[in-house]
Amino acid sequence: MRGVSKQPVAYVCESDRDLPTEEQTVFHLTPKNNQMANESIRRYARAASEGRGGAREYDDRLLSVADIEEFQAVCLKVENYCFSEEYRSSHPNLPCDENGFVAEIEEPNLKADIVRDIPSQALQEIFDVVNNPVKLGRGGKKS
Repeated sequence: MRGVSKQPVAYVCESDRDLPTEEQTVFHLTPKNNQMANESIRRYARAASEGRGGAREYDDRLLSVADIEEFQAVCLKVENYCFSEEYRSSHPNLPCDENGFVAEIEEPNLKADIVRDIPSQALQEIFDVVNNPVKLGRGGKKS
């Protein structure tokens, strides 16, 4: 019996697949196994608390922290990411080319900044595919 492969998959989000190869952002994602899924549950549980009348409430700041930790746990590196104009203007020392693309990102602080900068639907797509090895394989970058 085989478990989930721990080999990272070079994944391109659906929104980037129609772009020329040099403009596609590639995320090197590790599929989740049971242990990683349990860690994810603990991350997001920290952001929840019992509110009035027993209703569950979430702290937005702690949810953002959980998203960053989750992304850093499943994404080994990002290639060819283009930060938003707003981010680039506030970070003049960012190592990007003339079009704003950063060749390779492995540094945890920059990966955290990607989570803050990336469109929410792309981040949700990444979180969805690491939970489903079949979808992850289908979206893998073709050599």
